[in-house]
Amino acid sequence: MKECVIVDGVRSANARAHKDKGWFRNIRPEQLLIKVYQALFERNPKVKPEEVEAVFCGTANQAGMQNDIARLAWLAGGSRKWWPSNGVNQQCPFGDGGSGTCGQGHHVWRGDIYIASGVEDMEKVPMMFALDISPKIFERYYMGDLPMGNTAEKVAELWKVSRKDAEVMAYWSNKKAEAARDSGKFAREIVPIEGEKEDGTKFMVTTDQWIHNDVSMEQMATMKTPFKENGVGDGWSFFSADSGCSGTAPYES
Repeated sequence: MKECVIVDGVRSANARAHKDKGWFRNIRPEQLLIKVYQALFERNPKVKPEEVEAVFCGTANQAGMQNDIARLAWLAGGSRKWWPSNGVNQQCPFGDGGSGTCGQGHHVWRGDIYIASGVEDMEKVPMMFALDISPKIFERYYMGDLPMGNTAEKVAELWKVSRKDAEVMAYWSNKKAEAARDSGKFAREIVPIEGEKEDGTKFMVTTDQWIHNDVSMEQMATMKTPFKENGVGDGWSFFSADSGCSGTAPYES
């Protein structure tokens, strides 16, 4: 079996999916992806765009601005038009799906150099946007059990995760992300991209917006559970951020 390695990985910062407060609210998702592609090649000059065998891009909701974004972002960025590309949809782990597809292609001798990527803008393409689920699904499952928050409540009940446990996890997850940011651990992987502050001031975004500096256990304890009456999740505990992001990594033998 051929050895498969990740040469490099870069991403945009994660920004809030908010029409007034999100730092990337005025930039389209494919533009984020294009800038990340460009940075990847700038950092790895030995890898030429024409040497890439295929580009895979994961997107949970392939609708609206994200329709066929794997192909259209590659073309919109000025890349060669006959290069194969493929959109991957595995909902939340769609980025891992793109990486896995690259690895599979490499192992079966389909090519040597691939780009795996992922992008999602939940402000411009919100959850459930243009969704039309087959009625047959409702014959097998209760619709209220399908959303992620409801599923998390079921998992918490199954494994006896308490509200306090969830809050402690959310608190330390945020605090560790804050410490990693402040120590510069994310600096090398984040591509600086121009965004806008809440007041409209333009600036280069080099850190993740979703990391809160003032998170507290006391604050989380007062939050209501949005998914289930007297449930475990308070929004913080189940979702670390409402954000759009992108990231890529090339593979070669």
